Amino acid sequence: MLPSGAALAGAPAEDPTLAVFEIYYRGKPPAKTPEYASKIEQRIVKEGGFDVINRIDAEKLVYAKYPKSETGKLEETADEVKKIVDDANEVFFRDGAAAALEKLRVARERLQRIVDSMSLTEELKKGYIDTQMLLALIYIKSNAQDKAEEVMRSLVRQVGQDASINTDNYHPDAVALYRDIYRSLSEQRVGQITVRSTPPGADVYINGIKQDKSTPATFEGLFPGEVRVQVKKGERESHLRKVNIVTGTVQEFDVDLEFESALSFSGTSYGLEFIDELDRKRNLGPFAAKLGELVGVDYVAVVGLGQDKGEDKLEGYLVQTESDKVLRGTGMDANPNVVSKRRIGEMAYYIMYGITEFKTAYLPWYANTKAWVLTGVGVVGGGLGGLFYSMYSSDKKDAECNPNTTTCALDQAGREDAKKSAETERTLAYASFGVGAAGLVSGILLFIFDEQEDPDAEVRPVLPGGGVKTTAITPIVSPQGDVGIGATFTF
Repeated sequence: MLPSGAALAGAPAEDPTLAVFEIYYRGKPPAKTPEYASKIEQRIVKEGGFDVINRIDAEKLVYAKYPKSETGKLEETADEVKKIVDDANEVFFRDGAAAALEKLRVARERLQRIVDSMSLTEELKKGYIDTQMLLALIYIKSNAQDKAEEVMRSLVRQVGQDASINTDNYHPDAVALYRDIYRSLSEQRVGQITVRSTPPGADVYINGIKQDKSTPATFEGLFPGEVRVQVKKGERESHLRKVNIVTGTVQEFDVDLEFESALSFSGTSYGLEFIDELDRKRNLGPFAAKLGELVGVDYVAVVGLGQDKGEDKLEGYLVQTESDKVLRGTGMDANPNVVSKRRIGEMAYYIMYGITEFKTAYLPWYANTKAWVLTGVGVVGGGLGGLFYSMYSSDKKDAECNPNTTTCALDQAGREDAKKSAETERTLAYASFGVGAAGLVSGILLFIFDEQEDPDAEVRPVLPGGGVKTTAITPIVSPQGDVGIGATFTF
């Protein structure tokens, strides 16, 4: 017996931590990647040996630093908000503050999510101002001055000094409060932020407004409180950064545009998106390691559907967080439209133990669909051949009838037609017999020689020692970060 854990001395007693993410390629549909990744993760959890972080928990950690952008139909949202604000305004003057507040709450929540994601178009900006100004007015009329000032501070921090906020467009009381808050905050408008990016020369957006300097740059005269910063260059753009501006201090941060552009955490995707295979080879290690550092795990597994020389593959990679090193990676033949239970097991074993050889399980001979189809063609061909030959024999007999020696069923013209029909039927009979024979022989050969892999068979790894059967397998990690296998073998 070889005790479990004997593969590497000094390995830690606790299981190493692992997060499973997905891999995508730009412009190619995700197909079954999310389902594959989820089931491979479940298989790793079932096998044990790694302490796998829950996907929901990992996603929360990613979103905490890189919030999701609010996407959607912004024009429809603008129309929706305008209608809500118009209704609230009418309700306020007709039924009072309490009735209008509920309507405005809906509009404000919807707009705030968009504001936080920096997806504010001019139409939505107007809707945001309208909502905040009316909400502040309602609080003023309800003697809730503190709430009115809080609403107005949010407005000033978002839009600054806006010429549209005047008594021609809004109630004088709300405009007066806006101007007072603006003057008050302007006295504290001494916040600074320094933004650097890789690569440099990127545009900087603060609260959705493009600044006049590109990275690296320091921006001054910011209102205290939270601001939202985003960096863009070409087709690449960073995720949203929320920065708390404190008077008298300079906030600094760096943006890795390539990494943040590769993050794909929206809709059903959950991982990294690469431009192509070359981009993946160059950046998979460092990008996966950054994700691992972000969610606090020792290792990151990245799996998904890709292609190699035009062939569909299920790809899988194991990356060590500490070293940025891709410890192993492989591609297995896969149907992009069907999730194979066997491939799930094989990829899980590969990620956990680096095992690449598996005992292939085949479907029984009678499950060979192609063989049955060809055999069916053979039977049908033989049947048609028999039918045509029977017709040929009948017409041939009529055509060869001699009226001088016997009574014929057909006259001379009929016998000529029968002769032509017989020739056609003979050709069809021989052709049908030929197709039938070819189909039957091909079907039988496929039954005998065409072994088809069973996609749902239980995975049976081939381990060192040939006939050795494992009773326990455990991934082992050395203090130097090397990965190995500890196993108990039964001979």
